[in-house]
Amino acid sequence: MKVGMIQIDSGGHAWRQASAALWKVGKSGTVAVLGVLGVCAAVVSIAEAGDETPLLLKENMEQLRCELPSLDCRVTDSGAPGNLFYRDEPVNLKLSLKKLPGEPAEGRMEIEIQEIGTRTPGRTIGGMEGFTDTAGHAPLIELIGKPVVHRLDVRFGDREDAAVDAANLPLPQRHGTYALILCRNGKRQFITTVCRVPRPREDATIESTPIFGEGQFIDEHADLRARQYQRMGIRGWRSELSWSERPDGQYEWERHDRLFSAAKSAGCRIMVTLGGHPWHFLPFNAPTPAARWTPQTGGYWGTADWLCHPDYYERYGKWVRAFCERYWENGKGALWGLENFNEPWEGGGISGWARDCVQYRALQKLIGEAARSVSPDIRLLAASSIMNTEDKFYSDGSR
Repeated sequence: MKVGMIQIDSGGHAWRQASAALWKVGKSGTVAVLGVLGVCAAVVSIAEAGDETPLLLKENMEQLRCELPSLDCRVTDSGAPGNLFYRDEPVNLKLSLKKLPGEPAEGRMEIEIQEIGTRTPGRTIGGMEGFTDTAGHAPLIELIGKPVVHRLDVRFGDREDAAVDAANLPLPQRHGTYALILCRNGKRQFITTVCRVPRPREDATIESTPIFGEGQFIDEHADLRARQYQRMGIRGWRSELSWSERPDGQYEWERHDRLFSAAKSAGCRIMVTLGGHPWHFLPFNAPTPAARWTPQTGGYWGTADWLCHPDYYERYGKWVRAFCERYWENGKGALWGLENFNEPWEGGGISGWARDCVQYRALQKLIGEAARSVSPDIRLLAASSIMNTEDKFYSDGSR
């Protein structure tokens, strides 16, 4: 993406530049984030069984000498969105603890606070668990400094669970990521992570803050996740969205409304990557098989085409214009710009692109005319790289 900004891309190497890795989100609604603005910052929820993230792997738990998280101890509330605290803020969490067999009705437990990092290149976990196609193998965390201990007085009484205020946790002022481990009766269990992040400028905008976040994880719990980005000083992100028109011509805005409302409330703007088209506009009501197609490929990596028949291009252009009118809001909305497809490489893109440069130019022209009919200030982006821009627009020798 060539916008004079750094894009925080999903799975990006946390130790390179000021990038970040945004990983799978647990059902409780927090997300793992590594390497924000050069600060190692990770927020990981108490994931339910089956919620896999690169941090919550056996090898990383071995580094912390603790067990994987479970519902025996979970975070029910936090004093900051996503556990992202500024240096001068008190760190307050609310926990729900289940009474374990043989445990007394009341007693003392401890929370160990250990700074962790992923700053060492090549320090990774073998195998494919936690692997992403952009970052590769999951990082193996390293422990930074000595842990700090906070004591908790827990009273179950005659109940099987207890609500516990973990107030004023002695989290160091140092910017970074801290793993919290519950120590009870000789058992060590991972709870969550908490971060100290720099306080951003209150007047920051997408134009003054050269960082783009990855927005593919934001769709669910959009308000919370947009506030997490706002808290980190990120004022824009990329969301891959699709033409949302029913066969009867009705536009479906509900999902997009929720996303753009969350962004606007958080002071963020969205770079929209316009991707594959609805199946009911495809020539065979399904992706069109291309080279190397097999049922197992799912249409990725150039093995199928996810775009409509050219007869529908005019209809697509009308939807793009309606989309821009709805979310540009005379420059006061959350729309920032439009990108034509994600990595539409010549010879086969990664996400449903299997056409040639002639068709790409036609779609780029259509999107550009539709957007500029609403405002010349809507940014237009294309091709995902300088090399691919040359392939798409100058492969016939034109300038």
